[in-house]
Amino acid sequence: MVQLLSLKRICSFQPIIEEEIAATIKLISRSCPTSSVIDLRLVLQLLFGGIMSRVALGKKYGGLREFLEALKEMGELLGHVRWIGIHNNDNRVGNGRTNEAS
Repeated sequence: MVQLLSLKRICSFQPIIEEEIAATIKLISRSCPTSSVIDLRLVLQLLFGGIMSRVALGKKYGGLREFLEALKEMGELLGHVRWIGIHNNDNRVGNGRTNEAS
């Protein structure tokens, strides 16, 4: 876990973050001439979804919905691997419970 969030690792994501921010600025600037209302919630979801998908999965998905679908699929695949302990929390090591009959 320490390696995942080390300063060196996070700094390696800087080009991805800069590209996603530049794309977000272009998206906002394209809507300026039309004086249309910008849904900042959606814009920020797209920004963070793009960053997370590129950092975590190495690929940018078309939108937040596609990214969430990919995460759901990945979760389903991992859920079938019982030894990780994701599928059944009662069998997870360190959850504070025992599986003995009470």
